[in-house]
Amino acid sequence: MDVDTETVVPQREIAAERHAKPNFYDIAIATAEKFGVCKRPIPMRIYDPRTLTETYVATPCKATIASTCPACAKVARALRVTQCYEGWHLDAEPV
Repeated sequence: MDVDTETVVPQREIAAERHAKPNFYDIAIATAEKFGVCKRPIPMRIYDPRTLTETYVATPCKATIASTCPACAKVARALRVTQCYEGWHLDAEPV
């Protein structure tokens, strides 16, 4: 069957139908929390001079507050605990 593209009228969507669709931002946040990864990654461009290509890599946001990003705050807390245990916070080096 040959359909003439000029006579096809696209179906309009009402606001209720648009709001009933899933919000992809909420899906991304829920997935990040499920797998324990950063939920606010920062995209960084990486240039490879050998292949002359550019790629984008997501790096963690490195937030220290759990309400902002629980995964990054957990990593930052573990790092601070390790640094305190090793004595990085001391003014003078131990003997």
